[in-house]
Amino acid sequence: MVGAAVFVALLVVAWRRMDVAERLYCLVILLVSFSYYTGPQHPLMGLLRHCYLAFPLFWAGADTLQRGWQRLAAVGMGIVGMAVLAAGYVLEAWIL
Repeated sequence: MVGAAVFVALLVVAWRRMDVAERLYCLVILLVSFSYYTGPQHPLMGLLRHCYLAFPLFWAGADTLQRGWQRLAAVGMGIVGMAVLAAGYVLEAWIL
């Protein structure tokens, strides 16, 4: 659910940097992604996989990072996120 919130926040931040076609595409992709229902046991299992189709968010999000420290902070958060995901994989935390 945190990943979905990141995509929504990225849409809000990048909205002004995108043209009309990119806005419409990203909005439709995110709405369709949030409308999928994959069953009662794990209803949000594939949500992030579907949200990644809204790739213009990353372009516009990168355009908003103007200063060097902002880019460094984004890279640092990305490295921390990858470390958390790698730790979860190594510890087999996501195997049901």
